[in-house]
Amino acid sequence: MYKLLLVDDRPIELRVLRNITDWEKYGVEIVGAVSNGQLALDFIRENTPDIILTDIAMPVMNGIELTRLVKSRYSDIRVIFLSVHEDFAFAKSAIDLYVDGYVLKPVLAEDLEKVVSKIIAGIEASKAHECERREMLEQMAKALPLVQEQFIKELLLGNFNDFATIDQWLAFLSFDVHEDDCFWVASVGVYQEELSAAIEDKYFLTHTMKKMIHSYNSKPIAESVYLNAIQMSENEYAILIIYRNGVYGGHVGTDYDSGKKIKDESQNGLLDKSGLLNVLDSMYYEIIDRLKLSVHIGLSKNTKSITEIPRLYEQAKTAEKTRFYGSSSPVVLYESIEDTKLTPFEGSADIASVYKEIKALISYGDENDIEQFLQKFYGTESAAQNNNPYNRNLTFTIINISAIVITETGETFNDIFGDETAIWNKLNRFETIPDVKQWLKNIIKSIHDYLDDKNAPGKHKISNTVKSFIHENYNRELTITSIAKHVFLSPSRCSALFKQETGITIGDYLLSYRIEIAKKLLLDPNVRTSAVAEMIGYNNQSYFTMVFKKITGLTPAKYKGEVRM
Repeated sequence: MYKLLLVDDRPIELRVLRNITDWEKYGVEIVGAVSNGQLALDFIRENTPDIILTDIAMPVMNGIELTRLVKSRYSDIRVIFLSVHEDFAFAKSAIDLYVDGYVLKPVLAEDLEKVVSKIIAGIEASKAHECERREMLEQMAKALPLVQEQFIKELLLGNFNDFATIDQWLAFLSFDVHEDDCFWVASVGVYQEELSAAIEDKYFLTHTMKKMIHSYNSKPIAESVYLNAIQMSENEYAILIIYRNGVYGGHVGTDYDSGKKIKDESQNGLLDKSGLLNVLDSMYYEIIDRLKLSVHIGLSKNTKSITEIPRLYEQAKTAEKTRFYGSSSPVVLYESIEDTKLTPFEGSADIASVYKEIKALISYGDENDIEQFLQKFYGTESAAQNNNPYNRNLTFTIINISAIVITETGETFNDIFGDETAIWNKLNRFETIPDVKQWLKNIIKSIHDYLDDKNAPGKHKISNTVKSFIHENYNRELTITSIAKHVFLSPSRCSALFKQETGITIGDYLLSYRIEIAKKLLLDPNVRTSAVAEMIGYNNQSYFTMVFKKITGLTPAKYKGEVRM
C-alpha cells in the first residue's frame, strides 16, 4: 500500500478528502491528516509517506514552503497541491518548481483519482528502474574484472578525452588509483607459426596469458607494483603497470601535465629499474617455456598523468615492433630507440633508386645480386643493431616496393604466397637481422622464380634496359661496369644475361649502335668528320677510325666522300 498524508487547515476539507474515493482501490492508505506544514514535517519525521496531498494557503507554514523543505530532505516523496481558482497562477509557478501534480478546489473525485493514478504509476516505474539498476550493479559486481578490463582497454586506446571522465570511471569501477601513482605500459606480442583455429584453444591461450601475467602481482618482486593485463588483439597483450608512491628509482621520466621530471631517487621498498625489467624478463621466458610461443616485449617511458596512458601505449607498441631489428634484450625500452626513430630509412635513401634496384632484382637478379643488395642496405649485424627504426622502415619499404613491382606484372602477393597477410605478420616475428635478410632473400627469389615460370608480360628483360641506357648515353664514355651498375647487376651477370637474350655481347651492341649513329652524322654536310668521334663517345680519333673501318670497310672520311658523291 502507498501511504498518503493529508494536509489542510480546514477540518471539513480533510473529511472530504478522506471519503472522496475508495483509496484502497488504488492501493493507497491514508496514514495521517494535519492542519499545516509544520505539523506535516513533524509527522514525516516519524512516518514517512509516499504521497502528500496538501493545500497551499495555511497558517504557520504554507504548502509551498512545506514542499520546498520536503523536496530538499525527502526527494522520493511525491507532492500534490490543492488550489482554488484565485491562487491558481501562483500554484502553477510553484508546481513548475516543486510538485508532482495539482487539483483544483472544489475537488472532484475524478480529477483527484487521475492525478493520484499518474503519480502511483510514476512511483512504480521508478521502483522498477531502481530494481533494474540494482540488478545491473549486482551483475556488474560479478563481472567487475571484465568491465575493468574493458575500461583499461578504452583508456589505452585514448577513448577518454579528459581527466574528469577518467576519474568518474575509476570511482565507478572501484579502481584503487592514487594521486602519486606512476604508470608504465608494456606491449607483449606473441606469435606462433601455427596457431590453433579452434575457439576454445584461443580462449584458453588468452586465459593462460592473463593468468600468467597477473600471477606476478603476488610474487615478492615489489609490493607496490600492480600489473593489469589486457588482450588488445589476437597476438598482442598490453600491461598497464601501476607503481604506488610515484617514484621509479634509477629512472627519470616525465610528468607530461606539468612538464617536470620525475625525480631519480632510490628509497627502501621502491622499485628500481632492474626490478621492473626482471619482472618482464621472467615473464618473457615463462611464456616461451610454458606456451612455446615467440615473444616480443616493449616497455614505454613513465608518467604520473593518467591522461598520458594512450601515449605510453603507443610508445610500448613502437618498442615491441622493433624487437627483430637487432636488440639482444628480451625487453626493448622505448627510451633506447626514441632518438634513433628520427632518422628512418625513408629519410636516408633515394626511394626511386631503391625501387629500380628491387625491380631489377625481381626481373633478372640472381642470389648473389640479392645478397649484395641486402648487404649494401643492412650492412653488418652490429651496425644494424644501432639503428632499429632504419631497419624496420627499410624492411617494410622493400616489401611494399616488391608488392608494387608484382602488381605491375598483373600478379599479387596472394597469387605467389597464398596469403598476403602472412607476409606482413611474419615481419613481427624475427629475432635477428640475419633472419630478416634471409627471409627477404627468399621473398625476392620466390617472386623472381614465379614470374620467370609465368613469363609475365610485364616482366622486364635485361637487354631492353641495357639497350635503352646505351641509346640515351652512347655519346658518353661507357663501360660494361657502368652499364651493369645502372641495372644493379654485377658486370659478369649483366653481360651473361644480355648475351643470353640477344645472342651478342654488350660491347658488340654498343659498337654497332655507335657506328650507325656515326653514319647518320657523316651524312650531315655541316658535321666535320673529325668531330664525329667525340659526338658518339670516343675520345681517341684514331681508335674511332679503326673501328669504323673494321665495321664498314671504309674510313670515316672516305665514307663521307662516297655518300656525298
